[in-house]
Amino acid sequence: MNLVRLLKIALTGGALLLALALPTAASAATVSVEVTKGTYQSEEANFGNLRFTAAPGEDNAVTVRTVTAEHGVHLILSVTDRGAPLTAGPRCSVNPDGITAWCDVPQPRGPDYTPGFGKGQIPVPGSRWVGLMTIDLGDGRNSFTDERFGAEHDSSFAATVTAGAGADRIATGGGADLIDPGAGSDVVQTNDGADRVLMTAAPDGPDVYELGLDHYPAGVGADEVDYNGRSAPVEWDASTGLVAGEGDQLTGVGNILGGSGDDVLRGNEFEDFLVGGPGNDLLVGGSNWDVLLGGDGDDELRGGGDPDILRAGSGDDTAYGGRDHDVIKCGDGWDQALRIDGDRQGRCEVQRFLDGSGLDSLLPSS
Repeated sequence: MNLVRLLKIALTGGALLLALALPTAASAATVSVEVTKGTYQSEEANFGNLRFTAAPGEDNAVTVRTVTAEHGVHLILSVTDRGAPLTAGPRCSVNPDGITAWCDVPQPRGPDYTPGFGKGQIPVPGSRWVGLMTIDLGDGRNSFTDERFGAEHDSSFAATVTAGAGADRIATGGGADLIDPGAGSDVVQTNDGADRVLMTAAPDGPDVYELGLDHYPAGVGADEVDYNGRSAPVEWDASTGLVAGEGDQLTGVGNILGGSGDDVLRGNEFEDFLVGGPGNDLLVGGSNWDVLLGGDGDDELRGGGDPDILRAGSGDDTAYGGRDHDVIKCGDGWDQALRIDGDRQGRCEVQRFLDGSGLDSLLPSS
């Protein structure tokens, strides 16, 4: 089916519309669709990946919009670069105006896809299609907005968005997205889906990250901020969202991973998943059910109001579960558990029983 036919489908039945407006650019950006085969959730799958790659020196403003498409077959992506001509790759074609490209992307669908409607239809083996977007915004002042949130196939597309040292604004849709905004004062907004934001190796703020209102149990499908590459200490309080000393504002975060410094991470009223990593860290849970993982270093873990899971790593650690039935698991090193109200512990060299009436039991070390 050629692009003219696909355009007619878009005009009559709707399509997935992707408009990228790039106000100032040094040279042409490249847009293409890559189709590959692989494995998804342990099953054979096909992948349709829209790729946008900015040229050096461009300031990009990328917007994604969605309407319906031909059942189970195609989505039409319209790509517009208002700052410079586009270069079209496979499955894309540049219009005569030179600034708009139409791209043919296979529509995401599950493994039970049938080519027709009604009873008695037989699923087509190997017919799963997974939608991806790989957006490389380059080194300028950029923005990316996915306006498909809540529309058909929105959650079926997982976006990987990277940017450079400019001040960027990135807003993703309902898929499980990976965002690397790079250095600079950035604003990141996500919606549904288990999203992950990578932080820079050195403080570069102030940044604003709003990771949506989708709250999941600690560590399961929650949005994540990853400081794994950071060597300077990170001090973050989920109740305010503020990162001390940087001016960063992080809200809607369920999982936070510290770096190699001496980090201080505090939870809030939602389920928290706090990981200290290397360094001598202080992890403090909130009023809900939390998971605290100390990692290497001499850490202090403090649970909150609900039953919590506290797991120390190597180093000399102290773990206090709080006033509920908590699980404390110590690791290598000289560790102590402060126990109260039915807490269970394992592999801790020192136990100190605080005031409480719960029944305590040892947690097996295996």
